[in-house]
Amino acid sequence: MAERKSGKRGNSFALGMLVYALIFIMALLIGLRVLADFLSAYEASQPRHTMDSYLQSFNDEHIDTIAQSFAATLDSEVLNTGNSRRAIAEVLAGELSYARKAAECNDTQQVYMLQANGHTVGRVVLVPSGEGRFGMSPWVVSEESFDFVWLLSSDSITVPDNWSVVVNGTRLDQSYVEKEGIEYRYLKDFYGNSLYSLPLKRTYKLENVVGEAGFEVYDQTGALVPVDADFNDDLFLNSTTTAEQRQRAQDFIPGFLEAYVRCLSNSNHAEYDNYNRFKKFVVAGSDIDLRVQGNIAGQHYAHSKGDEVTGITYNRFVDFGNGYLMADITYTLNTIGNQGQVSTVNNAQVILSQGGSGLLATELYTY
Repeated sequence: MAERKSGKRGNSFALGMLVYALIFIMALLIGLRVLADFLSAYEASQPRHTMDSYLQSFNDEHIDTIAQSFAATLDSEVLNTGNSRRAIAEVLAGELSYARKAAECNDTQQVYMLQANGHTVGRVVLVPSGEGRFGMSPWVVSEESFDFVWLLSSDSITVPDNWSVVVNGTRLDQSYVEKEGIEYRYLKDFYGNSLYSLPLKRTYKLENVVGEAGFEVYDQTGALVPVDADFNDDLFLNSTTTAEQRQRAQDFIPGFLEAYVRCLSNSNHAEYDNYNRFKKFVVAGSDIDLRVQGNIAGQHYAHSKGDEVTGITYNRFVDFGNGYLMADITYTLNTIGNQGQVSTVNNAQVILSQGGSGLLATELYTY
């Protein structure tokens, strides 16, 4: 009987230990669960946790919303906002990071600056949600703002003042003109002459452009002009004349130049005959006419035995306005003198009057 009682006591002890162990395990599990909940609540109450989650929210929809919002602040009537959205989307789709702005942080708000590609692109404000556990409240985003001003630049283009500039289907008006009345350096010696109405240029400028404005340029005839490496003053000035004007000048200049050289060299010692032939090519009383007349008195002493103009190159034609045209030429002059033949290359600007009776020269400048 004593042995059976001892066995019952052993079984009761083992059962008690088992129950105790189960209670301990349950308490431990509950404690671990509470600890896990506490750690989870603690983690959720850390602002960096909210910011990490916030960065993960930059999906295509979020990025496009931000990009469209910023692009809407630009000149949508002129600029291609699609380019702006794409540029901003590329920035936000890259590697984003954040930095805490301690000076603006306190118990009721945390402020972070968003960064991308070494630039600050936005500002995020976090506030407590008031729904936490264990006295710890998670932080939520209450405000986000973005600034892509570092992406913005200005873009400008200079064109002849009778050309037009179009951006995104809109022709730029006077409000986009930054500067007008710009003179061509090539024509600087002629702008003071009231006889001419010389061509000028103007500059159009767009502010707050993301990338390039995408200028389209049209000349005075309405033809599209490529904006490429050849888009320069040479192109602008050559466009002032028509093919017909240029051809008429090329037909006129050889005869005029031959008569001019013969009149000055007087190799045939017939100065008045030479002048009578020459004056058919010039406006009576013009600068070049008076200058040649003034030289006639000394023509008896000319030592040239013969002059010949060869190899005329037409460098440029410019419409001077008011019926005047300028031809920039290069020509070779072969002169036979006491020392034999000498060839010289000469550059000249010939001013032509486009009268009803045809072209006549008014001046010739060498350079």
